[in-house]
Amino acid sequence: MIDLPMVAKLEAGAKVASLFLVGEVSKLSGKTGKPYLTVQLSDNSGQLEGKVWDDVDRLFGLLKPGSAIRAEVDVNSYRGALQLVVRSVEVLPWTPELKARLLAVGGGDPDALWARLLELLEGLKDRPLGTFLRDFITDPALEKRFRSAPAGKLIHHAYLGGLLEHTVSMMELARLLGEHYNRLTPGLVNVDLLLGGTLLHDVGKTVEYDEEQGLDFSTEGRLLGHIAIGVSMLAAWQGPSRPAPAVMQRLMHLVLSHHGDLDKGSPVRPQTPEAMLLHLIDMLDSQMGAVT
Repeated sequence: MIDLPMVAKLEAGAKVASLFLVGEVSKLSGKTGKPYLTVQLSDNSGQLEGKVWDDVDRLFGLLKPGSAIRAEVDVNSYRGALQLVVRSVEVLPWTPELKARLLAVGGGDPDALWARLLELLEGLKDRPLGTFLRDFITDPALEKRFRSAPAGKLIHHAYLGGLLEHTVSMMELARLLGEHYNRLTPGLVNVDLLLGGTLLHDVGKTVEYDEEQGLDFSTEGRLLGHIAIGVSMLAAWQGPSRPAPAVMQRLMHLVLSHHGDLDKGSPVRPQTPEAMLLHLIDMLDSQMGAVT
């Protein structure tokens, strides 16, 4: 398996069999009406666009985003870029070796990122809230998943460790922007609450993605989604540092509303300054993560 060529080593004119992670797949029609597929194929060395011209319907059923495949491809040059023409596909079960080869890993140091996350929590003025957030996030099983989970499947921070990178980046922005708006309008933003919501907004992604199946959704993730999962995790948590019901309600609102609009997946729209700012920070960091 390890002798098969990596994406970064492919050269125009080659006909190879290799291993790929399937990304976004689209079924289109050519000028004559004949269907074809475009598919993003990658490993941890890079990504290329693939085309499927023949046996389209069958291969469309096999090429599922997030799956691992062995494919025979022709490597062509098209408009100055490499393009793969897919000839055959075999779907593979995920193994540790495949995960190491196909899944990208974030560039940040996870230990340093985790230390910074805890440092930001230590800086909260509301110590009972800070204690709860630390107790919640440092549960050993949750901490392990939080440090390794992706923040997305295809669009932004879609790699192992992406959730931690995305969250810490957002917490830095939340602290800076919350303090900025409080200088303009004193008392407008509860910065501690905003930081808590930022930490928790995507915590459901620790369950939504099944890392044993690459970056695919878990059954719970497909059925419920990370927002519902995150709120249920908060509702179920019991411990001496659990905040008062009114505080927990505001934290849950931040999780529920962070996508902003109902048609974007939020069950409710942002109703507080902290919720609106969290939504905008999430959108900013997600979009910047998609272009880096």
